[in-house]
Amino acid sequence: MKRNIIILVAALMAVATHAQSVIELKETTLNYNPSTYNIVEQGNTFAMNIKENSIGEFEKNPMAFMHKHFNIHHFINEIGDRGYDTYQVVFKSRKGALNAEYDKEGTLLSTNLKFTNVLIPNELQRKLYQDYKGWEMTKNQHIAREKEGIAKIDYYKVKMKRGNKTKNLKFDVAELNRDLVAFNE
Repeated sequence: MKRNIIILVAALMAVATHAQSVIELKETTLNYNPSTYNIVEQGNTFAMNIKENSIGEFEKNPMAFMHKHFNIHHFINEIGDRGYDTYQVVFKSRKGALNAEYDKEGTLLSTNLKFTNVLIPNELQRKLYQDYKGWEMTKNQHIAREKEGIAKIDYYKVKMKRGNKTKNLKFDVAELNRDLVAFNE
């Protein structure tokens, strides 16, 4: 009986050892790209929903984000020559959008952006705190337009509330930057 048990244990060990042989798999490549776009095409307009690496990355500096994550020349090569004179590319996020117009050679002609309830610049935060003590900001918008690399419009609209009173304010970004330079001198 003892002999039968030893033979049974030896047989089970042999089966278990044989079942654990190594199977070699072929090599595979995995890619992770957190900035993939879901592109929707309508005529010569391409809409892209932005997936940011961190919250607020796109709204913080939309132009830098666009230049970092979008190559118009690569894009035109990918979709092929369709005979368009211009390309309207719309970058969207949950807070707003950046519309960029490119010519058929890939030169950036103009941009328009509009974002709602974004983090406003520190100098504007300071100005609102100093000039509107007791007031609460209920809404803000950042609106900018650029043509051929020159900023035509760049301002913040801010809605303030205190009790039942409201104020709609407008702050030009260039003036804020001038005030900041004067403040630091």
